[in-house]
Amino acid sequence: MIDWENAFSAACASAEKLGFSYMIHAPVRSHPDASSNWTATTYPTEWQKIYAEKKYLQRNPVRTKTLSSHRPFTWGALEASLPKEQRELFHDCRATGMCDGVVVPVHGPNGMAMAVGFASAYAEAIHQEVLPVLSLIAHRLYHAQDIPTPQNSIHLTLREVQLMVFLADGMDNFNIANALCISENSVEWHLKNIYKKLDVKNRTAAVVKSLKLGLIQF
Repeated sequence: MIDWENAFSAACASAEKLGFSYMIHAPVRSHPDASSNWTATTYPTEWQKIYAEKKYLQRNPVRTKTLSSHRPFTWGALEASLPKEQRELFHDCRATGMCDGVVVPVHGPNGMAMAVGFASAYAEAIHQEVLPVLSLIAHRLYHAQDIPTPQNSIHLTLREVQLMVFLADGMDNFNIANALCISENSVEWHLKNIYKKLDVKNRTAAVVKSLKLGLIQF
Protein backbone atom coordinates (compact mmCIF):
# COMPACT_ATOMS: atom_id res chain seq x y z
CA MET A 1 0.00 0.00 0.00
CA ILE A 2 1.39 3.41 -0.99
CA ASP A 3 1.80 5.90 1.84
CA TRP A 4 -1.29 8.15 1.83
CA GLU A 5 0.62 11.45 1.99
CA ASN A 6 2.86 10.42 -0.88
CA ALA A 7 -0.16 9.27 -2.88
CA PHE A 8 -1.89 12.61 -2.35
CA SER A 9 1.27 14.53 -3.28
CA ALA A 10 1.61 12.46 -6.45
CA ALA A 11 -2.04 13.10 -7.33
CA CYS A 12 -1.53 16.84 -6.82
CA ALA A 13 1.52 16.78 -9.08
CA SER A 14 -0.43 14.99 -11.83
CA ALA A 15 -3.29 17.48 -11.54
CA GLU A 16 -0.86 20.40 -11.63
CA LYS A 17 0.37 19.28 -15.05
CA LEU A 18 -3.22 19.55 -16.31
CA GLY A 19 -3.59 23.11 -15.05
CA PHE A 20 -5.21 22.35 -11.68
CA SER A 21 -3.12 23.90 -8.92
CA TYR A 22 -5.52 23.02 -6.11
CA MET A 23 -6.86 19.68 -4.94
CA ILE A 24 -9.06 18.37 -2.13
CA HIS A 25 -10.08 14.94 -0.84
CA ALA A 26 -13.28 14.99 1.19
CA PRO A 27 -15.09 11.88 2.50
CA VAL A 28 -18.86 12.39 2.33
CA ARG A 29 -20.50 9.22 3.65
CA SER A 30 -19.67 5.85 5.30
CA HIS A 31 -16.03 6.80 5.86
CA PRO A 32 -14.14 7.20 9.17
CA ASP A 33 -13.58 10.90 8.36
CA ALA A 34 -17.01 11.65 6.83
CA SER A 35 -17.76 14.22 9.56
CA SER A 36 -14.59 16.18 8.79
CA ASN A 37 -14.32 19.04 6.29
CA TRP A 38 -11.67 17.08 4.35
CA THR A 39 -8.79 14.64 4.86
CA ALA A 40 -6.30 16.51 2.67
CA THR A 41 -6.31 19.70 0.63
CA THR A 42 -4.09 22.23 -1.10
CA TYR A 43 -6.93 24.76 -1.47
CA PRO A 44 -5.93 28.31 -0.43
CA THR A 45 -5.58 28.86 3.33
CA GLU A 46 -7.98 31.81 3.11
CA TRP A 47 -10.64 29.57 1.53
CA GLN A 48 -10.15 26.93 4.24
CA LYS A 49 -10.73 29.57 6.90
CA ILE A 50 -13.89 30.85 5.19
CA TYR A 51 -15.20 27.29 4.77
CA ALA A 52 -14.86 26.62 8.49
CA GLU A 53 -16.22 29.99 9.60
CA LYS A 54 -19.32 29.73 7.38
CA LYS A 55 -19.87 26.08 8.32
CA TYR A 56 -20.17 24.97 4.73
CA LEU A 57 -19.88 21.31 5.76
CA GLN A 58 -23.57 21.26 6.67
CA ARG A 59 -24.70 22.97 3.45
CA ASN A 60 -22.17 22.18 0.77
CA PRO A 61 -23.95 21.51 -2.56
CA VAL A 62 -20.87 19.65 -3.84
CA ARG A 63 -21.28 17.02 -1.14
CA THR A 64 -24.97 16.65 -1.96
CA LYS A 65 -24.25 16.26 -5.68
CA THR A 66 -21.53 13.71 -4.95
CA LEU A 67 -24.04 11.38 -3.30
CA SER A 68 -26.24 11.23 -6.39
CA SER A 69 -23.61 11.33 -9.12
CA HIS A 70 -21.23 8.72 -10.49
CA ARG A 71 -19.62 10.97 -13.10
CA PRO A 72 -17.29 13.97 -12.83
CA PHE A 73 -19.02 17.36 -12.82
CA THR A 74 -17.81 20.93 -13.03
CA TRP A 75 -18.45 23.70 -10.55
CA GLY A 76 -19.97 25.77 -13.33
CA ALA A 77 -22.53 23.13 -14.25
CA LEU A 78 -23.50 22.56 -10.61
CA GLU A 79 -23.70 26.27 -9.81
CA ALA A 80 -25.94 26.89 -12.82
CA SER A 81 -28.40 24.29 -11.52
CA LEU A 82 -28.67 25.85 -8.05
CA PRO A 83 -30.89 28.65 -6.78
CA LYS A 84 -29.07 31.91 -6.12
CA GLU A 85 -28.94 31.45 -2.34
CA GLN A 86 -26.99 28.19 -2.68
CA ARG A 87 -24.20 29.62 -4.86
CA GLU A 88 -22.27 31.39 -2.09
CA LEU A 89 -19.63 28.66 -1.84
CA PHE A 90 -18.60 29.15 -5.46
CA HIS A 91 -18.40 32.93 -5.00
CA ASP A 92 -15.97 32.35 -2.13
CA CYS A 93 -13.94 29.96 -4.28
CA ARG A 94 -13.51 32.60 -6.98
CA ALA A 95 -12.76 35.27 -4.39
CA THR A 96 -9.81 33.20 -3.15
CA GLY A 97 -8.30 32.60 -6.58
CA MET A 98 -10.06 29.45 -7.77
CA CYS A 99 -11.87 30.27 -11.00
CA ASP A 100 -13.51 26.91 -11.68
CA GLY A 101 -13.14 23.28 -10.77
CA VAL A 102 -14.05 19.65 -11.33
CA VAL A 103 -15.37 17.18 -8.77
CA VAL A 104 -14.97 13.43 -9.18
CA PRO A 105 -17.43 11.41 -7.05
CA VAL A 106 -15.88 8.15 -5.87
CA HIS A 107 -18.15 5.43 -4.51
CA GLY A 108 -17.03 2.42 -2.51
CA PRO A 109 -18.65 -0.46 -0.61
CA ASN A 110 -21.42 -0.01 1.95
CA GLY A 111 -22.47 3.33 0.49
CA MET A 112 -19.05 4.91 0.96
CA ALA A 113 -18.75 8.16 -0.99
CA MET A 114 -15.93 10.65 -1.43
CA ALA A 115 -15.52 13.87 -3.36
CA VAL A 116 -12.14 14.48 -4.96
CA GLY A 117 -11.96 18.07 -6.17
CA PHE A 118 -9.61 19.79 -8.60
CA ALA A 119 -9.58 23.58 -8.90
CA SER A 120 -7.86 25.94 -11.31
CA ALA A 121 -7.18 29.64 -11.48
CA TYR A 122 -7.88 29.46 -15.21
CA ALA A 123 -11.27 28.74 -16.77
CA GLU A 124 -9.63 27.33 -19.90
CA ALA A 125 -8.32 24.37 -17.86
CA ILE A 126 -11.86 22.97 -17.80
CA HIS A 127 -12.69 20.91 -20.89
CA GLN A 128 -14.25 17.52 -21.59
CA GLU A 129 -11.00 15.80 -22.53
CA VAL A 130 -9.50 16.35 -19.10
CA LEU A 131 -12.37 14.77 -17.13
CA PRO A 132 -11.41 11.09 -17.68
CA VAL A 133 -7.82 11.86 -16.64
CA LEU A 134 -8.95 13.57 -13.44
CA SER A 135 -11.27 10.63 -12.77
CA LEU A 136 -8.33 8.24 -13.07
CA ILE A 137 -6.26 10.35 -10.65
CA ALA A 138 -9.14 10.40 -8.15
CA HIS A 139 -9.73 6.65 -8.27
CA ARG A 140 -6.03 5.88 -7.91
CA LEU A 141 -6.03 8.06 -4.80
CA TYR A 142 -9.05 6.18 -3.46
CA HIS A 143 -7.27 2.84 -3.85
CA ALA A 144 -4.22 4.21 -2.03
CA GLN A 145 -6.24 4.62 1.16
CA ASP A 146 -5.98 2.10 3.97
CA ILE A 147 -9.68 1.97 4.90
CA PRO A 148 -10.94 -0.98 6.96
CA THR A 149 -13.53 -2.84 4.90
CA PRO A 150 -16.26 -4.73 6.81
CA GLN A 151 -16.38 -8.43 6.06
CA ASN A 152 -20.01 -8.11 5.01
CA SER A 153 -19.44 -5.13 2.71
CA ILE A 154 -21.67 -4.98 -0.35
CA HIS A 155 -20.62 -3.34 -3.59
CA LEU A 156 -22.93 -2.76 -6.55
CA THR A 157 -21.51 -2.06 -9.99
CA LEU A 158 -22.43 1.19 -11.73
CA ARG A 159 -24.89 -0.72 -13.95
CA GLU A 160 -26.48 -2.34 -10.88
CA VAL A 161 -26.82 1.03 -9.18
CA GLN A 162 -28.48 2.48 -12.29
CA LEU A 163 -30.88 -0.46 -12.39
CA MET A 164 -31.69 -0.15 -8.69
CA VAL A 165 -32.48 3.56 -9.04
CA PHE A 166 -34.99 2.75 -11.79
CA LEU A 167 -36.37 -0.08 -9.67
CA ALA A 168 -36.85 2.29 -6.73
CA ASP A 169 -38.73 4.60 -9.10
CA GLY A 170 -41.24 1.80 -9.75
CA MET A 171 -40.18 0.96 -13.29
CA ASP A 172 -40.83 -2.54 -14.65
CA ASN A 173 -38.25 -4.67 -16.47
CA PHE A 174 -39.43 -3.59 -19.91
CA ASN A 175 -38.96 0.13 -19.19
CA ILE A 176 -35.68 -0.45 -17.35
CA ALA A 177 -34.37 -2.36 -20.36
CA ASN A 178 -35.33 0.52 -22.66
CA ALA A 179 -33.79 3.13 -20.37
CA LEU A 180 -30.49 1.23 -20.14
CA CYS A 181 -30.52 0.07 -23.79
CA ILE A 182 -30.23 -3.59 -22.79
CA SER A 183 -32.50 -6.62 -23.14
CA GLU A 184 -35.05 -7.71 -20.55
CA ASN A 185 -33.01 -10.90 -20.12
CA SER A 186 -30.04 -8.74 -19.15
CA VAL A 187 -32.21 -6.91 -16.62
CA GLU A 188 -33.21 -10.25 -15.10
CA TRP A 189 -29.58 -11.35 -14.99
CA HIS A 190 -28.53 -8.16 -13.19
CA LEU A 191 -31.44 -8.52 -10.75
CA LYS A 192 -30.39 -12.06 -9.83
CA ASN A 193 -26.86 -10.82 -9.12
CA ILE A 194 -28.23 -7.96 -7.03
CA TYR A 195 -30.51 -10.27 -5.04
CA LYS A 196 -27.54 -12.54 -4.32
CA LYS A 197 -25.32 -9.66 -3.17
CA LEU A 198 -28.05 -8.20 -0.96
CA ASP A 199 -29.29 -11.61 0.24
CA VAL A 200 -32.92 -10.79 -0.64
CA LYS A 201 -35.59 -12.56 -2.67
CA ASN A 202 -37.62 -9.81 -4.35
CA ARG A 203 -37.57 -6.31 -5.81
CA THR A 204 -39.12 -4.55 -2.84
CA ALA A 205 -36.63 -6.04 -0.39
CA ALA A 206 -33.75 -5.14 -2.74
CA VAL A 207 -34.85 -1.49 -2.89
CA VAL A 208 -35.37 -1.25 0.87
CA LYS A 209 -31.98 -2.76 1.68
CA SER A 210 -30.16 -0.68 -0.95
CA LEU A 211 -31.63 2.50 0.51
CA LYS A 212 -30.83 1.42 4.07
CA LEU A 213 -27.20 0.70 3.20
CA GLY A 214 -26.85 3.91 1.24
CA LEU A 215 -26.08 2.04 -1.98
CA ILE A 216 -28.57 4.24 -3.84
CA GLN A 217 -30.14 7.65 -3.21
CA PHE A 218 -33.83 8.26 -3.88
